[in-house]
Amino acid sequence: MIFRKTSYTKNNLGTKKLFDSEVVVKISKTIDLSLFSINVIAAMNFLVYWLVIATFPDFFFFNPLGNANVLRRFELVISTAGWISISTLAPILLLLYSSGSTRVGRFLPFCALLWPVSLIISQVTRYVQSGAFYFSYLKSFPIFIFTDILLPLILMTVWIAIKRHRKFLGQEEISSITTSGKNLEVELS
Repeated sequence: MIFRKTSYTKNNLGTKKLFDSEVVVKISKTIDLSLFSINVIAAMNFLVYWLVIATFPDFFFFNPLGNANVLRRFELVISTAGWISISTLAPILLLLYSSGSTRVGRFLPFCALLWPVSLIISQVTRYVQSGAFYFSYLKSFPIFIFTDILLPLILMTVWIAIKRHRKFLGQEEISSITTSGKNLEVELS
């Protein structure tokens, strides 16, 4: 489907409104389906992470400042911020995006990558200090393959789709998207 920027009209309120047409209906239905998909991914992300956290509370709930090693203490603080970010903030950002607050999409990579990056840093530090990685937890508890590797990749894929969605509409800064009937309204910042 090809979308032409010339099918916009701009009124004096800074809102661009598309005329009723078959293209607008297709775009509107595609956006509605995309926003629903984003909601499903947000709910799945939240549920999976919090079920894993509830299953392994000792792994997630601890005092990161209680470690004697200063480097390890720093890593544990970053790790704690990372799992809170990916388990709670990322789904909230996705829900906000799908409800029309499109500016929050730019924060998704930070929320999605802080957790896996903190795990990589911990793995490298462990290897430097002891000469061994601790990937055995992935084999012992395969759900961590999903939470530590696959879900961050899914969130990054969603972020790429969000960026393409914004470029598809021809704008770098879209502040809200609304659909009413057969019309699609895009409010620009």
